Amino acid sequence: MSELVGRDAELASLVSAVDRTAGGSGRMVLLRGEAGIGKSRLAAELVETAAARQFTVLTGRAHPLHTGLAYAPIVEALRPVIDTLAGQEISQLPDLRRLIPHPRLPETAPLDDPELERTRMFEAAAQLVRFTARRGSVLLFIDDLHWADRGTVELLHYIGREAPEQRLMILATYRAGEAEGSLRELAMAVRRADQADEISLTPLTDSAVARLTAAVLGEQPQPRLLKNVTARARGVPLFVTALVHSGHLRADRLPVIVRDVVVSRLHRLDDDHRRLLEIIAVAGPSCSDQVLGHICDQDTLDGLRDLIRDGLVDDVAGQPPHYRVAHPLYAEVAYAELTGGERRTLHAKVATAIEKIGPDDVLALAPHYRAAGNLLDPTRTAEVLAAAGNRALGVGSGAEAVEYLRAAIDAMPEGRATIPLLSGLARAYSGLGDLDAAARTVTDGIAAAKRFDDDSWQRMFEYRLALLNSERGIVPDVGEKVIDLSHPSDDVAESAFVNVVTGLRHGTIADAQRHADQMVEFAATHPGETARAVGHYGQALHAMIDRDFALATSEIEECKALMADSPTSMVAGGMSRWLFMLSILAGDLRGAVEQISVRDAMKRLRLDVPSSHASTAERLAMAHYLTGDLDAALDESSHGLEYARNAKISRSLARGTRIRAILLAERGETESPMDTTLTEPSIVVYNELLDAVVAFQFDRDDMGLPVVPDPLLLFNDPLATCLRVVFAGYPSREKAAEAGKWLREIGRTAPFADALADLMDGVAYADHQLLTTAIERLTAMEMHFLAAQAQLWFARIAPAPRAQEAVKNCLATFERAGAARWLDRARQVARTLGVRAPTGRKTGELTKREAQIARLVADGLPNREIAARLFLSERTVETHLRNIYARLELPSRLALVRWATEKL
Repeated sequence: MSELVGRDAELASLVSAVDRTAGGSGRMVLLRGEAGIGKSRLAAELVETAAARQFTVLTGRAHPLHTGLAYAPIVEALRPVIDTLAGQEISQLPDLRRLIPHPRLPETAPLDDPELERTRMFEAAAQLVRFTARRGSVLLFIDDLHWADRGTVELLHYIGREAPEQRLMILATYRAGEAEGSLRELAMAVRRADQADEISLTPLTDSAVARLTAAVLGEQPQPRLLKNVTARARGVPLFVTALVHSGHLRADRLPVIVRDVVVSRLHRLDDDHRRLLEIIAVAGPSCSDQVLGHICDQDTLDGLRDLIRDGLVDDVAGQPPHYRVAHPLYAEVAYAELTGGERRTLHAKVATAIEKIGPDDVLALAPHYRAAGNLLDPTRTAEVLAAAGNRALGVGSGAEAVEYLRAAIDAMPEGRATIPLLSGLARAYSGLGDLDAAARTVTDGIAAAKRFDDDSWQRMFEYRLALLNSERGIVPDVGEKVIDLSHPSDDVAESAFVNVVTGLRHGTIADAQRHADQMVEFAATHPGETARAVGHYGQALHAMIDRDFALATSEIEECKALMADSPTSMVAGGMSRWLFMLSILAGDLRGAVEQISVRDAMKRLRLDVPSSHASTAERLAMAHYLTGDLDAALDESSHGLEYARNAKISRSLARGTRIRAILLAERGETESPMDTTLTEPSIVVYNELLDAVVAFQFDRDDMGLPVVPDPLLLFNDPLATCLRVVFAGYPSREKAAEAGKWLREIGRTAPFADALADLMDGVAYADHQLLTTAIERLTAMEMHFLAAQAQLWFARIAPAPRAQEAVKNCLATFERAGAARWLDRARQVARTLGVRAPTGRKTGELTKREAQIARLVADGLPNREIAARLFLSERTVETHLRNIYARLELPSRLALVRWATEKL
């Protein structure tokens, strides 16, 4: 039998009733709930419990095909008992054969009074149960009582009247909304006797759905799968199980068992009620009283109260108030049962109704205009769909934007108006990581712009094609003709941005200088905020080339502020990425992370520069690395690599696999990065950093890497370049001195580089005062991993008491980080200082954080809730779980639950 999930309270109540029954105080209990809610599964658990406690279990089941077969469930339940009766008991049941044809029972003479025959039959059945209860406790279980005939319900009620005086528990299940006549009266009688004896099963919580999904799969579900199942099943266990087993990610395909359950319920509605339910399913969130009033006549609307009473429709007191089909799968099936023509007609009616109420409500109108096909005015259709697509672009929703913009282009007569829609569609494809589709759409845009002699749009599409080609690893021409600022347009800032990005990836410092001059000159000869923003951008490039990072920060912030309100500008997001690096150089790690946290500017940037999604994850990985949280760093790195693989962005894969290899090297592990022929500086710098880290961590002397890097590397990635210089400086005092000299020059306006210069000079000259300064500065910057490295060098040369304290601190940091090679070095120093060092984490031991997560897993919390409770990201929780599984050698989440229950 499958695991029972999320019904602890209900099961406890039922088991308590079993205990009271065994003590001589029986009762009748009803389990009430919608189809698939788990009534039979919970009852089965109780049947198993009662049988284990030596109850005689009598089971009968009603069936929809047996509704005309009188007393069938009772006969099924009681027939097996007859063979257990003594002869004397059989003789006391002269009327039982009216109910149960059985050879042991005496023949029954017919009476002239049908009511008397019925009464005697009922009493004989009750007497049979009494005989059984005298020998021991009895559980009489009737499943699906809503399908039983009237006689079965009345006989069950008759037998149950004496339950409180016997060791008899009667348990019956029935569906909410399907209790009529005698069943309704029985339920009312049970509630009057004790409200606790009718248990209503409600949908499972999200955490219980997660546990059930994991139980069905035999492993922890992926977040996307779990989100889909949770949203569609809405806590109904049967639906959860069916969706997980078959096609749970296909919104257009439902498991047969789900469809059958829902269709069975819908077919019991009369025509008016079903028509109203279909309208509500089609209207969705727009189904207000006003919309219904424009579509339905009063007779149809009168059925709304019945649908709400029967639990098929919810009256949602939101803003605005509206109606919805109570369960999403009921809405899916009701919609799927309509013909294509019926759907289009209803969508057209809903769209027409919304137009009368709120013609500017694009969110409400767009789905219905799209689904109505050609039943509505094509010009208005294109207008609404284009507005919806542009809105989706504005909030960074690429999939929705593609859907609506493609529909708008299809609906719109070919003309100049399609050009901006092609631009939006290309950006939407970029945001989704489908770079080939984006490039094809941009090419279509170039053709359309040429057809209508629109030079401005043609140039913009050509800029975007250059950027897309760069994203796809196709090296563009970075000469003067890539971007021509001599013809200003509304998108001149974006043009300049593309120019700089492609130039930095594939050009030289001289190219960057030329682009900067061009932008400053443009600002001087053109009015307006956009021109000023371009000018500040150019000045920032000059400042970066001159290594005046404070001035560069100021100029970038000016540019970003001027472009912040541009709804389609990629510049604001691009400036946030610049400010991440500049904040790192300023020693402001928190400010750096804040710059690239998910926000509108970054979402817009991902629409134009898809690799920014991966590079944002890479930057976050490096931020976690600086703090010493290598687990979180690897998690972010994996996230970026996953996106890059799906989008097939070779440059991001090349860079991302090198960052991952660096992080693993810090943990004492080796992994080869992806082979690449790409030579852009952002890949070269991480390749050189990886070489330096591996050479140092694994004591190799074949690196041959010069300490001072190519100037273009600093321009592209100051953080990686500074770290590269530090690791190139670690192997010897001479190299450390050279690294310190270079970093000190950079540190004129970059406190981070200056603090690293203190570290390098402290290593080069064995100066514990410089190392103390480096420790203090890096700790204040929250760069604890680098501070721990400084503490290790300090412990080697400082006086004993201070050295002992320093080595203890760096031991703790390296232990938390799992930085195996650093930890080995720290242990060696600790031994020389007489400090007891940890011997390393043994298999089976968990860190404090891992133990917290294991306990919460055992409590049934999904990753999302664990992350919220511990103030972590879901990806970080997943990383910790992977480590826990590996350390404890456990195969699945269920195994972890069992382990944590026993050990924690």
